[in-house]
Amino acid sequence: MKSVIYVGMDVHSKTFSLCAYNPKTRTYSHQVEIANDPKLVKKYAYKLLAEADDLDATLVFGYEAGCLGFTLADDIKKM
Repeated sequence: MKSVIYVGMDVHSKTFSLCAYNPKTRTYSHQVEIANDPKLVKKYAYKLLAEADDLDATLVFGYEAGCLGFTLADDIKKM
């Protein structure tokens, strides 16, 4: 069965705050603040998958539904 890692995001005009939750291990990890750059979100995602030792895991992103998240959501869907 494919594992799932949840990523919560707080989206601001200049920064993104991210934190991951792995229900398999019941742990929160990788709390970071990064620049508002979708390329950095992609890098964060690949790091999560590599460290989870499960490159086939599904990442589920959640973010606040505000005017700053629409473009980000489109970028995440393209990953």
